[in-house]
Amino acid sequence: MLVVFVRTIIVYFLVLIIMRLMGKSEISQFQPFEFVIALMLADLATVPMQDPDMSLINGLISIVALLIIHIIISALSIKSKSVNKLTSGSPAMLINKGKIEISQLEKQQITIKELQERLRQNDYPYIEDVYYAILETSGDVSIIEKSDKPKVKNTNGERGIQTSIIINKEIDESNLQKIGKDRKWVDAKLKALNKKLDDIILLCVDELDNVVVFT
Repeated sequence: MLVVFVRTIIVYFLVLIIMRLMGKSEISQFQPFEFVIALMLADLATVPMQDPDMSLINGLISIVALLIIHIIISALSIKSKSVNKLTSGSPAMLINKGKIEISQLEKQQITIKELQERLRQNDYPYIEDVYYAILETSGDVSIIEKSDKPKVKNTNGERGIQTSIIINKEIDESNLQKIGKDRKWVDAKLKALNKKLDDIILLCVDELDNVVVFT
């Protein structure tokens, strides 16, 4: 038992040192290759702690080897754009000049609902306020808001929650019921906009019945 205790302490401090040498203060800042190394590091660290029959040196060598791999890939990524793109990927424009980029959402396997969730997490509850939304290689979404936000009618100071009624040319029946509307209401809005259902990427309505459309 004492042996396992001592081995655990040794492995803990070695892993802690390696994580600090990787130079990132938050997991969310990890690039894809760094995240893979962190996962492998966590897995390898448990082996010498749990298996007293395994040579501690062999276990530590595997952990140090990951640090060396990280240093080599990081150095190559700094010197070579192609290596950097291979290991870290490239930022993806999810919203470009106020327009939702469906092709990029599909490529990144992000639904419109997930995009809206990401925006809300960044304190942008109204998608029409966003000029650029960029999916960074770390997985975070960077947002640049419109310099002149649309002046939407807001009589009581609160627009409330924005509900998606049409997503990718399909009507969300459950959301339609939540706001107490029906298909006739949708048809009337489309007619007023001179649009067809197949033209709509996203149609949202807030609690003041302000409608926002992306085509």
